[in-house]
Amino acid sequence: MEQAIAILFPLLSGALVIYGFNRLDNSAYQVKGVVGPYFAALALLFGLFASLTAGDVWQRVSKANAQITSEANAMRTIMRITQAMEKSDLHVNELLHGYIERESSIEKTIKNTGKVDIQPTPEIEGLFKIAVNPANFTNAVVQSEFIKALVQLRSARFERLEANKAHLAVYKLVILALFGVLTQIAIALCHPANYRALLCSVMLFSIAFSCAMGFITMFENNEIFSSLLNLDQFNDLN
Repeated sequence: MEQAIAILFPLLSGALVIYGFNRLDNSAYQVKGVVGPYFAALALLFGLFASLTAGDVWQRVSKANAQITSEANAMRTIMRITQAMEKSDLHVNELLHGYIERESSIEKTIKNTGKVDIQPTPEIEGLFKIAVNPANFTNAVVQSEFIKALVQLRSARFERLEANKAHLAVYKLVILALFGVLTQIAIALCHPANYRALLCSVMLFSIAFSCAMGFITMFENNEIFSSLLNLDQFNDLN
């Protein structure tokens, strides 16, 4: 619903601007004498803010993928420590494989439903029970590295799921919409008494404005956001 509003708003506002200026051209309040480059100042502000807003959204995707990489690296470290100790009776690999299956299932659920639910995992709790027992390790240094990797795994998981939940602040979309409408008005001011040029120029910008709003709000959808995450790094560990 929000994305539909964001896409339709620029087109509707563009149509209203065209209608309003067309009425002005046929009245005593006709606007004249505005030079063509005038609209560039507002268009520059719109473009700058649109790029910054899109950057914020894309950074959210990049951050989530970086946390997946961090999770994968932490699991590799835990696997290597376990292999070096040659203690298969600890069932560390089984717990890590269970973790991978659970997190892949969670991301699939987010992709299908859009709902994000951050809860502790029994696999991480099981690994912490192993980590706090000194008898499971050859020395304190190995135990410390195991705990460090496990904390990294838990933190990265939390940050990844938080990135799924985070959304763009509404005020940023409002400011972007305001700059867009002001740019539509500025373009209209540069085409007095020329309805065809007014129609073409304002609507062309309105389509670009609509696309920008649509692409930015598209990534606010949890299902689309989740589909951009690179979970293949988890599969490489199985």
